[in-house]
Amino acid sequence: MTDKIDSETMKLIEKYPDSYRWELVEAFRKRSDEAANYLRALLLAISTAGAGFLFNKNYNGPISWHHLSIMAFIIAIALIVWSWDRQKSKAIARLIELRDKGYQEYLNLEKCLAKFRKNETIDRASYAFIGLAVFVEALLVILGKTH
Repeated sequence: MTDKIDSETMKLIEKYPDSYRWELVEAFRKRSDEAANYLRALLLAISTAGAGFLFNKNYNGPISWHHLSIMAFIIAIALIVWSWDRQKSKAIARLIELRDKGYQEYLNLEKCLAKFRKNETIDRASYAFIGLAVFVEALLVILGKTH
């Protein structure tokens, strides 16, 4: 048995990654979207639970700093839903482009979508609002203004 790979096999090996490049890209994009869905579901649950808890706790009370936390949670929820909707709209656009115009136009759409604000930016803004709500509540506890 020889230690060298024949030239035909080497050509196939070198060509293999390129021939499956878009399938790999699609697989990684799909995995990324799925992970984003799980993360958004978790963020939505946290925000909804936090807002519900604070709203129930302060429903009849006068306007207080707790209401800032409630608003931050509500804004986070809105951002998460917006991000989910954008992801869904992109998926629909990809499907229509691929179905109606072909693979090359689909690739052009992918390039176009990559130039615009990404959903990660919206997701990170929701993290900031969740963090703000938690920070305000922690500060109120430290200052002894929990009521």
